[in-house]
Amino acid sequence: MCVFLGTWLSAAGFIHMIENSGDPWLKEPNIHKITYWECVYLLMVTMSTVGYGDIVVKTMLGQIFMIFFIIGGLGLFASHVPEMIEIIGSRKKYNGNYR
Repeated sequence: MCVFLGTWLSAAGFIHMIENSGDPWLKEPNIHKITYWECVYLLMVTMSTVGYGDIVVKTMLGQIFMIFFIIGGLGLFASHVPEMIEIIGSRKKYNGNYR
């Protein structure tokens, strides 16, 4: 759980930095400003595969980062699924007292 939370919050900070600084090769300033919490929301909606589309990345660097984040997030999740199944399976089925 901590791995997912740490990755999610770190990636939100990185998206926030990229989106607010804009693409470095463009001469025009970036007028699309996004808050940190909008970035957190964007990543949660993206990784839950809902993808509302109300908040999107506009810069090319942001779009490239999102491609790698989605691929990396799926790989991270897939690598932790066996561990989660083992934790759920190791619980005793009837561990409470009958009253």
